Amino acid sequence: MVSLEDLRVCKAHPDFTDSIIDVMSFTDNSDITILFKQKNENEWKVSFRSHKNVDVAKLARSLTEKGGGHKKASGCTLSGTFELVKQRVLEAVKHAL
Repeated sequence: MVSLEDLRVCKAHPDFTDSIIDVMSFTDNSDITILFKQKNENEWKVSFRSHKNVDVAKLARSLTEKGGGHKKASGCTLSGTFELVKQRVLEAVKHAL
């Protein structure tokens, strides 16, 4: 998870975090890699990557109409507290697996 506070402390622009999900997905041995990036107080960009047989574009679309991307790389934007968004995403991941 990358919060607005993380960006402030590191004096980083939000665009600097775009490649984190790709690095995570190559070092992780899981079916799906997920990164939550805070856009504002109650909005989160959620990125998904998969190097296995999980269609993460379908997963992103299951969370919101505006979600999507490619079978192996996708994302969506969700509103709510981090805990609520995380819970919603993890429930969707359980169904996708």
